[in-house]
Amino acid sequence: MQLDIRSRLIMQSLLRNPFITSKELVEHQQISKRQLTYSLSKINEYLKMKGFPRIVRSKTGLFIIPDELFIQQQHQSKAAENHQDFFTEEQRILVIILMTLTSAEELSLIHFASSLKVSKNTILNDLKKVKEYVQPFEVDYMYNRTDGYLIAGDEYAVRKLLISIVRECMEMSNGDQFIEQYGQVKEADIQDIANRLVEIEDRLQLKFTDDRMTIMPYMIASILRRVRLGHSIEHFQLRYEEIANTKEYLATEELFSDYKYVSTNERLYIALHLLSTTLHSSEYADESVLPQIREAIELFLIEFERQACVILKDKKQLISQLLLHAMPAYYRIKYRLSELNQVDASFTKDFKELHYLVKKTLTPFAKLFDQSMPENEIIYFSILIGGWLSKQGDNVAEKIKAIVVCPHGTSISKMLMNTLKRIFPDFIFLGAMSLREFHEYRHDYHIVFTNVRLQTAKRQYFINKFPTTSEWKKLQKLVVNDLYGYTPQSPDLDIIMQIVAESSTIQDKAKLKRELAAYLHGPSEISKFHLNVTKRNLVQMMETGHVQFVDCVKGWREAIYIAAQPLIRNEIIKPEYRDAVIKDYNYESDYLFLGDKTIIPHTDPAYGALKVGMSFLIVKQGVKFSKNKNANFIVLLSAIDREQHLRALLQLTDIAQNNQQINQIIATASHQQIQELIEQFIENEEDE
Repeated sequence: MQLDIRSRLIMQSLLRNPFITSKELVEHQQISKRQLTYSLSKINEYLKMKGFPRIVRSKTGLFIIPDELFIQQQHQSKAAENHQDFFTEEQRILVIILMTLTSAEELSLIHFASSLKVSKNTILNDLKKVKEYVQPFEVDYMYNRTDGYLIAGDEYAVRKLLISIVRECMEMSNGDQFIEQYGQVKEADIQDIANRLVEIEDRLQLKFTDDRMTIMPYMIASILRRVRLGHSIEHFQLRYEEIANTKEYLATEELFSDYKYVSTNERLYIALHLLSTTLHSSEYADESVLPQIREAIELFLIEFERQACVILKDKKQLISQLLLHAMPAYYRIKYRLSELNQVDASFTKDFKELHYLVKKTLTPFAKLFDQSMPENEIIYFSILIGGWLSKQGDNVAEKIKAIVVCPHGTSISKMLMNTLKRIFPDFIFLGAMSLREFHEYRHDYHIVFTNVRLQTAKRQYFINKFPTTSEWKKLQKLVVNDLYGYTPQSPDLDIIMQIVAESSTIQDKAKLKRELAAYLHGPSEISKFHLNVTKRNLVQMMETGHVQFVDCVKGWREAIYIAAQPLIRNEIIKPEYRDAVIKDYNYESDYLFLGDKTIIPHTDPAYGALKVGMSFLIVKQGVKFSKNKNANFIVLLSAIDREQHLRALLQLTDIAQNNQQINQIIATASHQQIQELIEQFIENEEDE
């Protein structure tokens, strides 16, 4: 018995994402519920025949897939697919391009039709798709009678296409055999290159991520295949000194010295790919980094703190983490290698304000590269900053010990671990590690969260690289039910508040609700998985009495003093916070200005910020807040966390940078006028 195509695709989806629901499967496969039920019965018949356990659905609608099925299915599918006799259109396109790039003989329709076991008409249709596929790489797919089918263009561009094809092939379950067969590289050569890369890791005292170490031998072998066919890079588009003086190039020179046919340019090219490869760790990240990269990171963090109104803790350690990502990113972006994995754009939705601010403040890197940064690179910076902002201390009590195994690099593994800490605050997380580090890990642990199925007797839970909020909630319920035998219910603070109000008089409802949330969900951050924290907009921040108008003041200190009064009076800040703002203010800098006439003084919340709030002071004649700028609109900010003020801050930033709008605000004379004006500005912006 063999599975039909639809059933195979459904089973692959289930093994790839065990948290997927029936509704999501129906939408993803574009089938009906009845068709899904039929396919599931066919899958279970197939599994029963093969001696595999059945896939069943729980009462909550989740699919229950035994761990042994993942391991057995991996071996089963790999063995079966080595003799693949059916190709999807996407796979045929990859085969055609791979054969064209690596074949030593002239290729015709007959070659492709024979290899792919389809008709010539099918191949002709596929070739149209191939031409479309290669266009973004600035190369042409063409045919002539002398050379057959070929890819014409600058060899540097052709290599980008080749590496992209290798990476796509390696995403397939049998990608290694796929490349060996159709890319004409030998398994012995792959193993030899893999061994050399391990030596490079040891010599350079660094570790590449697991997925990079898996792909790189095939990538380098394919490059060497092109070289042996006589396709060399004639003019290398980089500064020789920038690559030749690196440890990566010296290691490449030594370890590939017996490859006599590999020119200096080709060695530089291979070294460049080592430099641009995602790192899991590095012993010398701080010492060998290019000075301009460190400077760009420091400028980025300064600007991010200013724009987000946050104080980043342990900045030296954060810079080291950012360097680990920024060093390979520098070479990827500068030489347009674009080897970073594609990231699902929906990932940024939960971090909309944070991602916007990161993107806006990464201008030092744009200047460094003299070009805009690719969206994927920006998202990875957002992951790092977001993980750092949400980082919490470990619980030292004797509790469940967990580890996180992620082969995709430091950025993703740290983000996953920090999120896991928030939804499982009672667990002790011993660390995030690569697959190879896991195999060498000898400390005791109870459970493991992982992106890849592991051969371990310990309880393991599979998570995607970028889980959705829904998947996180499903994981939380599954783990708690497994470990404690019950399904967690999120406390409803509104109901608790109502119960308390019926039996007592509440003096400060907002304070009580905040303290209850902190007790239930952790003192340092209210988890978004338990409590939907409201991000107030700018109008909501303009509470009664928080807007003041004066003609003039004696100086910037008096302006801050006046602006602080409503916040002190309403117990949003302590007087000590106002004093710290004045003491820490740097008159020599325009650091806290938004636009030309708006300034937003603030300081570390530890000095006396009690609640989230803003006060607004309009000084008609303006007041000198720095050597170069006068301010007419002073907004004193109190921010107790990293989220609740962001929406209001983004709206304020947009208004402050619009001269017409800020002049209209300065001209107002009442709380109602300014509030109506800002409401209008916000509505217009949202309509656009």
